[in-house]
Amino acid sequence: GTVGSALASPIVVRVTDALGNGVPNMRIAPTAFGGELTFASTLTDPQGQASGTWRMGTQAGTYGASIAVTSVNGIEPVA
Repeated sequence: GTVGSALASPIVVRVTDALGNGVPNMRIAPTAFGGELTFASTLTDPQGQASGTWRMGTQAGTYGASIAVTSVNGIEPVA
């Protein structure tokens, strides 16, 4: 990406079960290491996905991100 601008494509997270099926209503907690990572919703949709925009920071360099998934309605994520 270009310094100070948003990436052209969204960041997409998909939460799946052991069989590869998307899991809806799982809460995600995005963290950007440089820049700003903004998700429209912190809950996954019916297909188990959530997407957001990542705007690069103001200085050239290497950036990273992590997404944590927490339990919702008694469903525990599997690492």
